[in-house]
Amino acid sequence: MSIFNVFFIIGGFIAFVAILITAFKTVKPLKTLVISSLAGVISLVAISLASNLTGIELALNVWSVSVAAIFSLPGVIMMIAVNMIWGI
Repeated sequence: MSIFNVFFIIGGFIAFVAILITAFKTVKPLKTLVISSLAGVISLVAISLASNLTGIELALNVWSVSVAAIFSLPGVIMMIAVNMIWGI
């Protein structure tokens, strides 16, 4: 496993923990988690729709939507970074 893979795994875990901590510090944690998940999925769809203009292509499949829903905006940013670095 390369250092970049380890970096992205650790970064994703830190982002996930940060989202959970922030959500549970609010008065309505479930509402915060749902809004965060929706923001991630909406941003993924927006990036996919704008792929002709930006050149950044993220596939809309079960895995990418799951990452966007669980990790929200940090997950989408990580998928963009992985796409730009490795071209996946």
